[in-house]
Amino acid sequence: MEGDKMTYLYKFFISSMIIFSLFLTACGTSPVNSSLAEKINPINDFDVKNYEQYAATLQNENGYSKKEASKLAFEVELLKVALINRAMELGIKITDEDAKKQANEGRELFVSGKLSDIEMKSIEETIVDLGITEEQFWNEYVVQTGAKMQILIERLQDYHKEHYREIDWDDYAKDIVENFKIKEIEKINKFKEKIGME
Repeated sequence: MEGDKMTYLYKFFISSMIIFSLFLTACGTSPVNSSLAEKINPINDFDVKNYEQYAATLQNENGYSKKEASKLAFEVELLKVALINRAMELGIKITDEDAKKQANEGRELFVSGKLSDIEMKSIEETIVDLGITEEQFWNEYVVQTGAKMQILIERLQDYHKEHYREIDWDDYAKDIVENFKIKEIEKINKFKEKIGME
């Protein structure tokens, strides 16, 4: 049952990241300005907004109760942070060029109208919430967040295939999360406080 739960969490997380990477695009080469940089949560840290979006999706689209949605959204966020931290510990690096290429694919879906109404609305709301232009959103914000996260996890999967082929990916990811819980208990507890979780 635990393995099934991890598989679900991972699949939910990846689908969320794909949606998030739809917010990605970059053509410009200008660096993120300081006011925008302040709005970008480090990709290897917990993000309250991501947590809230996951929880809302689980409630509104999947019919979970508020308590169930909160718990599962926390576990998805924990999985994301644990995997990204592990990728960084292994020295996996992502260049802005890699992220811009990934981001352009997401922007094409946005421009071509291939996203759902919910995804389109989420992008528009994020731009307004951040108080930035659409160009800044695609060319800078998404490149530094969703695109980099997605590529880091894809490369961590590649690392797993190369070095731990005999271990199922779900088991490998579960071990990463368990180790992260041990090492980062203080950080995890601080995030739980922020989101009002006991």
